[in-house]
Amino acid sequence: MTTSCVCAIWFCVLMGAAADTTPVTAETIEGRTVKGTWTGLTGGGAIQIDRQGQAATIAIPDLLAISWPTAASKPAIHAGENPLTVFLRDGSTIPCRLLGGNARTITLETAMIGRWEIPLSTVAGVRFVAVKQSESQAAFDQALVEPGPAHDTLLLTNDGKVQSLHGVTDAIEPAGIRFRWRERSIPVPPDRAIGIIFAQGTGAKPSPPAAACQLDDGSIWCGSIESSDRNSVCLRLTGGQTVRIPLPRLREIRFNSDRLIFLSDLEPAKFEFEPFGATHWPWRRNRSVANRLLRIDGQSFTRGLGVHSRTVLTYALDGTYTQLAAIIGIDDGARPRGNVIFRVTTDGKEVFNSGPVTGKDKPRPILVPIHKARSLELIVDFGQDLDLGDQADWCDARLIR
Repeated sequence: MTTSCVCAIWFCVLMGAAADTTPVTAETIEGRTVKGTWTGLTGGGAIQIDRQGQAATIAIPDLLAISWPTAASKPAIHAGENPLTVFLRDGSTIPCRLLGGNARTITLETAMIGRWEIPLSTVAGVRFVAVKQSESQAAFDQALVEPGPAHDTLLLTNDGKVQSLHGVTDAIEPAGIRFRWRERSIPVPPDRAIGIIFAQGTGAKPSPPAAACQLDDGSIWCGSIESSDRNSVCLRLTGGQTVRIPLPRLREIRFNSDRLIFLSDLEPAKFEFEPFGATHWPWRRNRSVANRLLRIDGQSFTRGLGVHSRTVLTYALDGTYTQLAAIIGIDDGARPRGNVIFRVTTDGKEVFNSGPVTGKDKPRPILVPIHKARSLELIVDFGQDLDLGDQADWCDARLIR
């Protein structure tokens, strides 16, 4: 335990701070839920939840997420000059103020750390919040999902339209961006810049962080949980810094377990689409098929697969997984329309059939035995309404060992 965490805990004890009694819900990787009040982290690497006087202990490798009820959100540190949102390669999303930067580092002011200088090699992208048009934000979100391996991408507004330039970032400063395009260094003022997506390179993808903590200002901080009591969580960030997060500020902690892998992190061996009419729909990773955030009946998801009927996604597996878990339904972009059938086959045999799923149905959690299969097919078939509104989501789709 770090010195800052020890001091924070003793401060709560000395001041007689009452333990947080906000209800919390823990979800296991199989989809089982445990509700109660947060107790803290045990020395053995498990979390404890008080269920009316009885302690429920869940090992962290068995956890998918812990969530707290949504309360009124607090404003991010965006207030003031030079507002920015930084997206780190580990999944962190940090609202902040831009203090300065060059071709190697960027200096920020954040609510959790204060002044923070970080290497650009750890940054996936930066978005200027001064440009708020929905078209601009959608273009940035799409570019962030599909970064180029060898060049940076600068998104800017030009006569009200989104323009993309590929090149190298020379500097990110409060006065604007300097971007090298076609051997020229171009200055871009902040009111025209939408954001920059940095080249991802061709090296191995970094391992996902053990935990991602979402706060009440919308920020996401990734790292590993070092300790916790009834009032706070101490998180060691991927970059090495340690921050103490008061429990009332937490909205969700999502865990990455060695026991599972998300299908959105895998490349399908085969994609088949059979159109009912003339429209050809792609499959999308962590987005709906219409390229929106994944949402089913108002519930949002950061991971999953978006498809349209009729689609077959085939995955080649190594025979080590025993279960498939997901939450299925029609995406909010099409509801209340939509009528499909979700099916799962393994090694050529059907192991799950949802029956009709419509745009009026609630999100449906599924847990399907896959018996150490070598081949897995996720199928979305036509339902009873041709293909009208058949925007289907496999949310949080994951394989479990």
